[in-house]
Amino acid sequence: MAVSLLAEALVRWQHAAGPFWPYVCAAPFLATGEDGLLARRARTDGFRRPARHGHAMADRLLTAARMDDPADRPTVLLADLPPEPILAAAPSLVERGWYVVPVVQRWIASPAVLPCRPLMQRLVVGAWRARRPTSPRGAVLIADGERTGPVGYPATVHGRAFDNRYEYQICRFPSTDFLRAHGVERIAWITGGARATERPVRPDLAPYLEDLLRAGLAADVLPWPHL
Repeated sequence: MAVSLLAEALVRWQHAAGPFWPYVCAAPFLATGEDGLLARRARTDGFRRPARHGHAMADRLLTAARMDDPADRPTVLLADLPPEPILAAAPSLVERGWYVVPVVQRWIASPAVLPCRPLMQRLVVGAWRARRPTSPRGAVLIADGERTGPVGYPATVHGRAFDNRYEYQICRFPSTDFLRAHGVERIAWITGGARATERPVRPDLAPYLEDLLRAGLAADVLPWPHL
């Protein structure tokens, strides 16, 4: 049951991502004893609660990206932020014309350095609420802004906790050729990096930013407003 539940959740997110489906990461949906149990709990807990469309979060995200007004050309918004609030806002983003693409490679385990239950709940419950936009404006790529773990967390993990921190390979994100083929000329990049080494973007994604700029695409790196 857990395997089929996770597999269907992945397929639903991929279908909702439209042409951006190859960039929905499969790692959280790979069935193990831990993530299967978390998935079942997430489905049970999540569907007990009414759907919340996250209009305030969608407003905040699009305003920070300077995309609160309609645009004529397709655009990509890369949000390198904690993923759960943006996943919760997916239905509202879809209503406004955005494909929602969870580019989250977090391995699911318990106990683990990066918490998994809230993420799993958003991914499993959100999969049954995910849709394609009827009039697409572009795509919101949700990067895992918590992938490197808490500030000051030791490099070596002792005890039973699984170290599921990670860095991205830039192949996890749309290539410049893919973006050009889909008419994308501008990327708005929202980052919540707090460390000095994470500016203007986190080090693992710096090569991706360089590729975008080298290809002549407009990439606006914008800070996430801490309200």
